[in-house]
Amino acid sequence: MDQFVEQLRQVSPLSDEIVGQLLEEMKEVSFAKGELSIREGERDPFVWFVKTGLVRAFVEREGKDISLWFASDSEVINFVYRDISAYNVQMVENTTLLRIPKTNTRKTK
Repeated sequence: MDQFVEQLRQVSPLSDEIVGQLLEEMKEVSFAKGELSIREGERDPFVWFVKTGLVRAFVEREGKDISLWFASDSEVINFVYRDISAYNVQMVENTTLLRIPKTNTRKTK
């Protein structure tokens, strides 16, 4: 959790009170290798953090997967203030993610 909080504080200064509120809303979600947590074109109301594992973001164009980036342990993913995802996020291995609703991160601004 400390690494997640530090990552968030790099993006926006957060008081201990706000951090406590975010941690209360945080949920841990496990995914199997190959599963998608986010699909391109779908609503994604969460900020995600890789607790353990490896994920990749990709788009499908002209019948091909185009990898955009990879993220592993302790990295924040999808910290974008848009509701519709511009890419898919797939588990490269069994992965545990942490998530908080984006509406809560907007309250920190």
